[in-house]
Amino acid sequence: MCICRDIKRFGLETIMKKKLAMFMCVALSVAALAGCTANSNSTQQAEEYVTDSNVTADSSSSEGSTEWTAVDPTADASAQSGTSDAASSATTTLVEDDIVEPEIEAVDQAAIDASNAAAAEAASAAAAAAAAEASTEEEKDELNIVLLGDSQFDNARGTGTDVATYVQQLTGGNVYNMGIGGTAASVERSTSTLGYDNWRSTCFVGLAYAIAGYVDPFFFEGTNAYNDFQSFDPADVDYYIVEYGANDYINGQDLDNLEDLSDIHSYYGALSIGFDCLRKASPNAKIYMVGPSYAIFYNGDGFVIGDSYTVSKGIGTLAEYSNKASNVCSDDDVYYIDTMYATYFDLNAVNADKYLSDGLHYNETGRQILATTIAHFINKDLGIDKTELHIAIDNFTFGQ
Repeated sequence: MCICRDIKRFGLETIMKKKLAMFMCVALSVAALAGCTANSNSTQQAEEYVTDSNVTADSSSSEGSTEWTAVDPTADASAQSGTSDAASSATTTLVEDDIVEPEIEAVDQAAIDASNAAAAEAASAAAAAAAAEASTEEEKDELNIVLLGDSQFDNARGTGTDVATYVQQLTGGNVYNMGIGGTAASVERSTSTLGYDNWRSTCFVGLAYAIAGYVDPFFFEGTNAYNDFQSFDPADVDYYIVEYGANDYINGQDLDNLEDLSDIHSYYGALSIGFDCLRKASPNAKIYMVGPSYAIFYNGDGFVIGDSYTVSKGIGTLAEYSNKASNVCSDDDVYYIDTMYATYFDLNAVNADKYLSDGLHYNETGRQILATTIAHFINKDLGIDKTELHIAIDNFTFGQ
């Protein structure tokens, strides 16, 4: 009986052990299956949210180095959700200890010195070029003034008391005096056929033709005006000062020719043609016209017979020639300096004897005042003199 009970108990225990073993196998299988599914979902979720800036430190790194893992967002999702090898291929690993800092290139002091020397040499050359250019500009900036006129400019030449010398003193410029006593602006009526090839009149038109290169200047060789003419280049002239009218009046030249305003036998036409020639010869020059001055006329016995407003030579009074000069200057855009109506200095019937030596020509004080007036307009144009001019001879001191 005992033996039978032992056999039954042994058989029952064996059966129970088998059942328990089978249950545990089933349980382990279910657990393994559940674990694989969870791991797959976690990997996929990590791949969806990890970016370049979302990284974790690997705690397995050793010796203080830090390994950073970032998932490549461009990798195929199916590849990343597979085996660990596939996930590994979609990641980039940067190890800080492996980053190599670029080396700073060694300084080549010899090359630097050579470069500095070359720069210094170039700077020196540039400075020398600038100095040379400045010197050239300084030469170009020299003031060149040409006077063209009658005896008012030609009188006292060579004495240091002529108008040209005074203008030079007051402006500091180079003054070339082409004044010729007894000349007029216009061509004499007796000269009806006059071409460039046989030109011989020393009037304003002739001198302007010579300056422009239209005629051979031989016709005034031997004059002081010719010497000054050879001393300047028309291209470098800054100012022309033109003064004519008294001899046009004395010669009875026409004031103008209404049928031909460019008629060089008339006062208006001669001035206009002369101005045009000067502009063509010296396009950068400015032209100023000094009109005929107030004058008092005497007869052969020394008695006063009238003045610029009252005495005519058959064409008009001297004042009318002054008016005509003002007209042509206005038409040709030439600045007119009046000396007839006491605009800039007080030459008139009351004190004419203080200005004029013979009722017509300036004396030394008169030349100083005329030169001061001319210089005033040149200096004013240059920005040196900003005053308004009116000279009273009784209060006049030259150069002040």
